[in-house]
Amino acid sequence: MITDIIIPKLGAEMQSANIDEWKRDEGSWIDINDAILVIQTEKITNEIEAPASGYLHILGREGTEYEIGKVVAQIAESKEEYQRLQSMDSNHKQEKQNDDSLSKHEERQKASPLARKMAKDKAINLADVCGSGSSGAILKRDILEFQGQQKESENTGLLKKEQSDNLFAQPVKKIKEIHPLKGMRKVIAETMMKSLQSTAQMTDINEIDVHKLVAFRDSINEELQEELGFKISYNDLFIKIVATILRRLPILNASIQNEQIIIWENINIGIAVAVENGLIVPVIKNTDKLSLGEIHKQSNTLIEKARKGTLTPDQIADGTFTITNFGSFGGYFGTPILNLPEVGILGIGAISQKPVVRDGEIVIGEVLGYSFTVDHRLIDGKIAGDFQNEFKRIINNPKILFV
Repeated sequence: MITDIIIPKLGAEMQSANIDEWKRDEGSWIDINDAILVIQTEKITNEIEAPASGYLHILGREGTEYEIGKVVAQIAESKEEYQRLQSMDSNHKQEKQNDDSLSKHEERQKASPLARKMAKDKAINLADVCGSGSSGAILKRDILEFQGQQKESENTGLLKKEQSDNLFAQPVKKIKEIHPLKGMRKVIAETMMKSLQSTAQMTDINEIDVHKLVAFRDSINEELQEELGFKISYNDLFIKIVATILRRLPILNASIQNEQIIIWENINIGIAVAVENGLIVPVIKNTDKLSLGEIHKQSNTLIEKARKGTLTPDQIADGTFTITNFGSFGGYFGTPILNLPEVGILGIGAISQKPVVRDGEIVIGEVLGYSFTVDHRLIDGKIAGDFQNEFKRIINNPKILFV
């Protein structure tokens, strides 16, 4: 019996996935539920387990993208079945090679007699030349142009060699390791570049005395920790604060898509979580409808899953605003990058003791550094200012969170 291993549909928005890594070798025996494959969707990495026991025959290649439902491997129940799969695959590859050879042969015939003679005299492979004639036929001018390109390439190569010889005559830096840019790191790199290139990002950096918020959190935890069984964190408070603000400023709970401004009904707050290979943003759905305790429970569950690598695509989908806490790493200010297609992201820094003026006197305050990035295509300075005014108002009167 042969069991197919396909690219599974792991979320409503998922259309395809890249094969990041095969965890087992071709022909090895695997048991049911063994982890055999790691796939990378647009935002998340998932391990695929074996649906049956048997010998593994690999069809999909690492680093290649496949659509949902594509068969990327097969499991043969017996050694004989596995050998038959290998034989069939080998015959298929041989037929493909013959087809490719025939195709290249036909392409080589598409050349004028003069072009063919010139190519032969100059030892030029016609398969390397791009034809400009009818139906792609290679003409004299194509051979001359190709010769010019070869000459330019040779000159460039000589120049680079001279530069290289000069550079390495006195070693300035030596390569220690080289790693491919792939998997989650590659997705993050592409997403960050796309965000910066497709939006007009503006970041406002500020700080605020949060001594009232600190006292509010301390009182909650002192009174309710025993009853709740956990402590409310600053992250929980900031998530609740942002959800409250977005309810009052819905233009910040929006996206620009297909030349339309879409204001979302649901307020879904994403929380950036550092993981082993990068960063991932699980989403707390309908955050404005949740209590502080519910936010705490959902946030902790999502963060734990993120660090274990067990998030599902649906748990990182449909965010409308993101919070990133670089204060957890000791940072005070930063320039957070928008999480597309959202138009706002709040970066929370560390809380530090600093001199502040309070009631006309200089005292030691609990000061929070924060950074607020918006898409200036939609969000102007006034709206960004309104957000920060609301942020300060709630921090100075945190009991609003219970209204």
